[in-house]
Amino acid sequence: MLLSLIAEKPRHGYELIRSISESSGGIYRPSPGVVYPTLTLLEDLGHVRTTVDDSQRRLHEITAEGQAYLSAHRVSLEEMRSRIPGRRSPEVQAQIGEVRAAMESLKQALRSTLAAGPVGAAHLARTVAVIERAARDVAASGDK
Repeated sequence: MLLSLIAEKPRHGYELIRSISESSGGIYRPSPGVVYPTLTLLEDLGHVRTTVDDSQRRLHEITAEGQAYLSAHRVSLEEMRSRIPGRRSPEVQAQIGEVRAAMESLKQALRSTLAAGPVGAAHLARTVAVIERAARDVAASGDK
């Protein structure tokens, strides 16, 4: 799985962890204790080459040997991917990205409001009511 993600584009270890977590809908997040030794193994096997980027982080990119290995094991990779719990289509993944962006916008609006100075009790009560209503609406939507 790591090698196939690196084949898409060179990546840092943390990017790989995040990508796997996102592709499983957050159900599975590999630990650094699993990912980094696997990256070392892939490098030892000659499947990836590791360089250091401008920010001094290790960047992993696939080699010709790694690409050949992926090609030889494409069926196994697809079978493994099909078993990932919570796997979503690219369209749904994009929509999830929109939801996360909206969540960030809400957090920023709340931070700005709370940091702007004195906030009245009535305004805070309305804010709480809006957030709680939105939470109930999302939970009740049932559209999965």
